[in-house]
Amino acid sequence: MEESKYYVPELSEFHVGFECEMFSLRNDWYTRELDARDVQVAIDICFETNDFDKTYRTKYLDKSDIEECGFVQDGNESGEESPSLFDEHGYSLVYVLDKQLEPINTAWTIYHFPDNFLIIERIVNCGIGFEDMLFRGRVKNKSELKMLLKMLNIK
Repeated sequence: MEESKYYVPELSEFHVGFECEMFSLRNDWYTRELDARDVQVAIDICFETNDFDKTYRTKYLDKSDIEECGFVQDGNESGEESPSLFDEHGYSLVYVLDKQLEPINTAWTIYHFPDNFLIIERIVNCGIGFEDMLFRGRVKNKSELKMLLKMLNIK
């Protein structure tokens, strides 16, 4: 059985800018980045009804979310996607930031493991420099990744 791509977010996850799907009156889901009014509506729904799980859902972090944050999947010489890091979480897919940021000669890499375990590294002077592990942990969704990248000053 395939694991669900979605989960019902906890109220504590809601904030301005949080991306989730909302169930519409037309009986379909649509994606929305929440504003202050939307957050207040979510609070009201949570406390006034038992329909929170029928109203909101959030997609678990996936390849498209990482790419929408400016990263591209790193491949091998033949252009095929290739897992390149293995640890206790399994094999990772590797993504590199698709733009040059300051300082020059610096690359940012995300290793995306099963169960949304991420390692984010900064590599200075690729090939001859050093690597900094900036983050090692779980990121549930795109909104969390965007917030983390902002805190790490990777824009």
